[in-house]
Amino acid sequence: MLTYHAKGLRVFQSELYQTNCFVIETDDLVLVVDPNYLPSEIDAVRQYVDEVQGGRPVYLFFTHSDFDHIVGFGSFADCTVIAGQTLANRQDKADRTAVVERLDDEFYIRRPYGIDYPRVDIAVAEEGERLTIGGTTLTFRTAYGHNDDGLMCLVEPLNMLITGDYVSDIEFPFVFDTYGHYRQTLAKIASFSRDYDDLLLLPSHGAVTADGKEIARRIADSEAYLRLTEELLDERDDSRFEAFMDRLGYRFRLGFRLRHEANMQQLAQERAQAALS
Repeated sequence: MLTYHAKGLRVFQSELYQTNCFVIETDDLVLVVDPNYLPSEIDAVRQYVDEVQGGRPVYLFFTHSDFDHIVGFGSFADCTVIAGQTLANRQDKADRTAVVERLDDEFYIRRPYGIDYPRVDIAVAEEGERLTIGGTTLTFRTAYGHNDDGLMCLVEPLNMLITGDYVSDIEFPFVFDTYGHYRQTLAKIASFSRDYDDLLLLPSHGAVTADGKEIARRIADSEAYLRLTEELLDERDDSRFEAFMDRLGYRFRLGFRLRHEANMQQLAQERAQAALS
């Protein structure tokens, strides 16, 4: 479903997880980001890209390897694929695609393409690495914390920052990597926001925004949640997490409670490992 459009940008949001696919157009290229999720949704994105391509090269960028982000690779396998080197070199590729296969089987979903792990043509290995095509520059920064192979991208001259699963307005941090890495990624996003007054923030879930105050609020809310979990690990009080969700207006409480418990376990493991070192 098309949920946002501006010059050079179309946002197609899936009904599952409100996951965003971005189609970014410059004079030099068309950039497709994380096409997802249902076959009809991915097909709509593909049709749009084919309509507007106009002889420009099409690049496919994966922010990270979670199943809801790589699911559409098969429909865009003819494009030039960009992702982090860590994503390209994962040893658990079959496990990543197996999640898609299991859910398709459970819900009787049929796809017109194979469920394959993305082939990576341009593997970004260096922090701050740049790819320039004509007058368009893509600048990449690692985005770890949510998981361990994330990558964000600044698209210039449009000043669009693709963040992956960070600074969403509909969910708090989901930490599958480490808390320290998550904070580093938030700091990078804050730095971009300070350096670009007209930055358009493109998170993978929820709404995009060009409001600097809103970007700062989302960063602060993420940091507040991380601090809250650290406090709750020492002083367990579930009412404080419920109050946090009330204050931010989170709707999807059943799943979020489970995700919060997983974050608490992740943090406990990190502390235990730190105590042993």
